[in-house]
Amino acid sequence: MYPNTTSRRFVEKLRAGLAEAEWISSSPVIVAVSGGHDSTAMMLGLHQIIHPSSNLIAAHYNHKLRGNDSEADEDFVRELCNNHGINLHIGQSDTENQHVSEDTARNARYAFLADIQAKTETQAVVVAHTLEDQAETVLLRLTRGSGIRGIAAMQHRRTLKLANESRLTILRPMLQITHAETRSFLESIGVKARHDVSNDDWKRFARNRIRHRIIPELATINPSAVQAVARLAENAQLHMDLIDSIIDEAITKMHIDGTYPQLDRQQLIELHPAIASELLNRIYMSVVDTSHHLDQSHINSMLQIAASPRPAHYDLPGGAKFESSYGTARILKSDDSSHDNIPYPPPFEDMLLPIPGSICLGNGYTLTANMRKVPDDLKQFTKYEACLNPDLADEGSLVVRRLHEADMFNPLGMDIEVRLQKFLINSKVPQRWRKRLPIVTSTRNGKIAWIASVRIAEWAKVLPEHQQCVHLELKNST
Repeated sequence: MYPNTTSRRFVEKLRAGLAEAEWISSSPVIVAVSGGHDSTAMMLGLHQIIHPSSNLIAAHYNHKLRGNDSEADEDFVRELCNNHGINLHIGQSDTENQHVSEDTARNARYAFLADIQAKTETQAVVVAHTLEDQAETVLLRLTRGSGIRGIAAMQHRRTLKLANESRLTILRPMLQITHAETRSFLESIGVKARHDVSNDDWKRFARNRIRHRIIPELATINPSAVQAVARLAENAQLHMDLIDSIIDEAITKMHIDGTYPQLDRQQLIELHPAIASELLNRIYMSVVDTSHHLDQSHINSMLQIAASPRPAHYDLPGGAKFESSYGTARILKSDDSSHDNIPYPPPFEDMLLPIPGSICLGNGYTLTANMRKVPDDLKQFTKYEACLNPDLADEGSLVVRRLHEADMFNPLGMDIEVRLQKFLINSKVPQRWRKRLPIVTSTRNGKIAWIASVRIAEWAKVLPEHQQCVHLELKNST
């Protein structure tokens, strides 16, 4: 144990932060160390707490952003770990680009840490975010229009979903520790950490502008401004805990599940706006990697679209989109077609369907035709089945095709033909579904007999005198 009061106080605060982060005592962890004051102090403090020493694994990522200084950082961390018997993993960027964005650098670093966590089978990665980092995050998100979840900022423990779909559990035991305390700790044990001069560049980086320009100005109003802003994050998190419990109830009530859950639009817009907003935010965070965040403007746009009767879609950050259709809405990845939730086969060429017989339409979909006795109740069938006039069997086959722009249709119960496009709109068939609807027509006159799952034609219906019918069924084996 370090001998002086300053070092002991720092270690005890770090131990308390680990408890807040729900660290399991003596479980192996990775400590992310850059060589700067905060991460160096954290690593050496953890070295006093975690036993045996083999349970502490250091990880350093060299971004190669600062030439010789980056190499010197790596050498410093390597020597420090050697001196203290700490196992070290080093990762390096493939390129030396001084103009990489903060997001790109963070994503590369987190991917490296996730890889080390997977290889070492450790509980989590410990990172050196301090009280000032928390305040800076709150202020940065305020300027970007974040809602209450954004203001809640960083938690002591969080599992991140990365761009490559891997998961990274982060512990932040220093959210109640200041930069000054980390410097005092290092001075008390005679360790001089590295200084990253890019942290002084307030013109290039927004966070640095807040650190060097905004927070000092706030301190002229309240010397404890940093602590006050950090308390705002704590209070916001308390409110989020309550909101999340209500959202859990809403998810159960609305039967929300699956990769891209379908939301009932009416139920969504009937929720209190705060609950609807955070429900959308939670679903969004399950779709994208957690380096992306929604502003309140994104939430407001989604709720406005959901309240409109017209189908629409809206692009979101992180390669996601919000889709609102007739009765439902969902958030999904923009480029993901594997979960399109369209209950029809992919586009296909015109086919002949023998009677009796079966054809494959693609993606596990088949359409079958058989002769059968007319049932006592035609309503016993699902919408993916149809009973048609038996005279169609005399043609020997039916044509199955997709929608044509000029199609006319004589819907069951009507004496006239209508434009099929308008009929489908009035029937609230989503636009993205229409081009994939299997349409069954007569081989003799080309008239539409059945639009799969939507409606049969008046002229093709079974009459009271018919004993048999042509039974059609659209099936999906996947």
